Formats: sequence, structure tokens, C-alpha cells
Amino acid sequence: MLFLIGVGLSGPDSITVEGRETLKKCDKVYIERYTSFQSGFDSRDYESAYGLPVVELARRDIEEVESVISESESKQVALLIVGDPISATTHNMLRYRAMEMGVKVQVISNASIISAFPAICGLSVYKMGPPVSIPFNSENFNPTSPYKKLVANLKAGFHTLLLLDLKDGKTMPSSILYDNLISVSRRTNDRTINDRTLIIVGSRVGSRYQSIVYGKLPLLNAVEPSPPVSVIVPSTLSEDEMNFLSRFCTEYRGD
Repeated sequence: MLFLIGVGLSGPDSITVEGRETLKKCDKVYIERYTSFQSGFDSRDYESAYGLPVVELARRDIEEVESVISESESKQVALLIVGDPISATTHNMLRYRAMEMGVKVQVISNASIISAFPAICGLSVYKMGPPVSIPFNSENFNPTSPYKKLVANLKAGFHTLLLLDLKDGKTMPSSILYDNLISVSRRTNDRTINDRTLIIVGSRVGSRYQSIVYGKLPLLNAVEPSPPVSVIVPSTLSEDEMNFLSRFCTEYRGD
């Protein structure tokens, strides 16, 4: 049996009661911290919180899942995943592969940044467009597709959650995101995103240390949020959304 267990957004204690009870019957417990992470915690913190050994997996282990799935054929195996356990395609592929191999899979859900961040800001979930992943650029890799997806969302009247890439256990610095967006706007001659564009920067969302700042795009160069960091580019805000945002943000620079 393979259990995919979401551990939420704020450390080992944000696991659900169902998730914690499930761990008690598992023979082996893994944790995956590549697709997302909780700042200030490592596998030892989970071991201490749950009172059992927790093995940390690297990306190559997640992408080469045969050994974990094979182990689940004869043992009770749990994979702890930050946030919700099946928001990422990576984990649904693991789930799909396990079921193909005849392994039973149980999903134990939890909070996801995809739903938690907009809700905490007071944005309507009905106005959220598809999230957009923002990768690190390099000399040979500088895609315009994330920018175009963001612009398409805005033109359709949808708010957009930007999921920033991870590197060395940290999310992309906000200043790099700024350079990325401005660079693509110039290369594509599409100035939909510019220094007047309003954004919401969320740091450690869902934890007691969360910070949410609202302002214009250059805010990305003015703040140094603690990772993990997410950004929302809102479309036109309703009166209620504007009122909620001005009240719920840690810092409001909307004027």
C-alpha cells in the first residue's frame, strides 16, 4: 500500500489527524522536498514530530519511482509531500504508475498553496486562472510561454498565481522574477506587464510567519521575502476583493 500524505504549509504539525494516524501503521516513511518545501524544517524535524525515521528523497528518486512503488507491493509505505499531495503532475504520475503496477494508493489531502494563498488574500477563487510556473532562465533556456500564459489570464479577467522555481532549497528571488518578466515583455514587445502592474507577494504563506505585501511590480526589487515565496498578479479586483486585500495584507502599497 502506498500512502500519499499532504503535510500542509506550516511544518510537521500541519499534517492532518488522519495523516498522523496513518503514519503509525507504515513500515517506511519518505518525504519529498523538491517540488515544494517548508522553510526552517528538514527530515529530522519530521522524525522528531512523528517519532519515526523519515527518509528524504531527491528529485531523481521521485522521477525514478520504481523502487518506492516496488517497496509498496509488500509494505505499508508513506510519501510525505508538502502542501497537498497531488497538486503536482509529478505525484499524480507516481500515483498512476503505482496503480498500473497493481499497488493500492490512498491519498490523504491537505492545504495547497494554489488555494490557500488566494483565499488568505481575500480573492475570489472563481476568478483564479490556471497557475503559471516561472522557471529559472539560462543562456540556452529563456522561454516566453509563462509570460504569455500570464497575459492570457489577465486579458480573460483572471487572477494568476505564479509558482516560482526552486533552487538549492529556496524559491527564486523576487528580483529575478522582476528581471524575468520585464525582459520577456521587451523581447515580445508586449508591455501588458510593466512597472504599473499590481502584484501580491506572499512569503511563508499558511504559517504563523506569513507575510503578504501588495503593491506595484517594482516591489519585487524592494522586498526580500523569506522563502518559500509565491506571487499573485491580480486582474481587475471587485470592491469586496479590494476591501479584503487592503485589510488582510501585512503591508498594503496599493495607492
